Amino acid sequence: METAQLPIVVIEGAKGTGKTLTARFLIARSTLSGLALSADVSTPKLDADLLPILGSIQASEKYLGEIDNARRSIAMNMGNGDPQLAGDSRAYIRENLRNNLSEREWTETWLDVIGWSAGVNPGKQGSGALLIEQLRKTNRRIVAVIEGIEETYESISTHSVATMLRSVLIDLPIKLRSEPGRPLGLLVFARRDSVGSGVQQNLNQFRSQYKEFALTWNEGDVLELAAWIATKSGALKLWDRNFSSLPQDEKERLLFKLWGRKLGPDDQPGRERVKEAYTAGWVIAALSDLQGRLVARDLVRFLQYAAGIPVTSDSYAERLLAPSALKAAIGPTSKRKVAETEEEIKDLSAVFKKFREAQNSIKAPIDQGAITDLQLSAEDIDLLKLHGIILGDSPPYEVPELFRMGLGLRHAGARHSVLGTRRRARQRLKDTG
Repeated sequence: METAQLPIVVIEGAKGTGKTLTARFLIARSTLSGLALSADVSTPKLDADLLPILGSIQASEKYLGEIDNARRSIAMNMGNGDPQLAGDSRAYIRENLRNNLSEREWTETWLDVIGWSAGVNPGKQGSGALLIEQLRKTNRRIVAVIEGIEETYESISTHSVATMLRSVLIDLPIKLRSEPGRPLGLLVFARRDSVGSGVQQNLNQFRSQYKEFALTWNEGDVLELAAWIATKSGALKLWDRNFSSLPQDEKERLLFKLWGRKLGPDDQPGRERVKEAYTAGWVIAALSDLQGRLVARDLVRFLQYAAGIPVTSDSYAERLLAPSALKAAIGPTSKRKVAETEEEIKDLSAVFKKFREAQNSIKAPIDQGAITDLQLSAEDIDLLKLHGIILGDSPPYEVPELFRMGLGLRHAGARHSVLGTRRRARQRLKDTG
């Protein structure tokens, strides 16, 4: 019979997949049993307090207040003094990134920050070990929640950052798993590029270990979110709790009222078939990074822009969003995506500047001539690949629509096809394996 243990999990997600939202939801439930009750699942065999260690400062000042309040509550219940504030924990991690620590030293650093967050001798080394000892003696349990790691550094392309990430993603979980009785669990929320930088060996094996916990959005999820948004807005009634269990074609059919069957008038009996893309597939292709990854944030923004453009043709009276509105919404969605990506990933600023300086003179796919004109280095190409902005092992590199327009790239073909780009990308992925 398997003994119940606290979770030690790395939760990976691309930008905008809801890492901060999920972490905030967990922290608000205070305990594993509170989380189970909120999620309407069976009560866990082991209960534990959920202790926030880091949190995204880009979320809101209120969120940081919630983190500090959760720390105070846990520290008080354990009979400890005032815990370290969240802002001070973040500053301590940032400071240590300048000290060239080893992986072992980073593991001790993370353990101490966890201890300080629970009010165990804030500022003193060895507090992490003391916390584990205290938990074991009092038969209490804690699950540490680490989110917002990416905001502790400016550039991921440094040795100290890679060492820190390797420690929190690999060494710290190993250390906690080795503790008898496992009184301290761990949930680490990390961006895909953080995992790629920190786990430089056996990356696929690492991801396979945690794949059931990854924050990913498939095509069906995106369609369900579109139906949910339309329903919650009061404009249409498309979504209920059974939506997720429906076949894909039924999900697409229900969304006809939102954006139609095709990006054009509906087919009419006795008339020539309308030669336009099917809307659901087009939306998914336009918002995909060409590796099958979609982000909820992009869909929400896209629908917001499209909803601001009214239907003016009687041909589209039976749908909420006209094809022209959908096509027009991609431009501002792409610009916000590029701006947001540059803001979140500082390493991309210099690369994106090269695209801006080209003044919309470069075409996609990006061939060798375009690479020369943009003065992209091998490091630039690797960085663009890492973040899903270009796809391919060699030129010409495909560029997803979600980034193409925001980067000011024109399309090389006589007639641009979003679905055609996605098909070519899928084929390249299949060919490489």
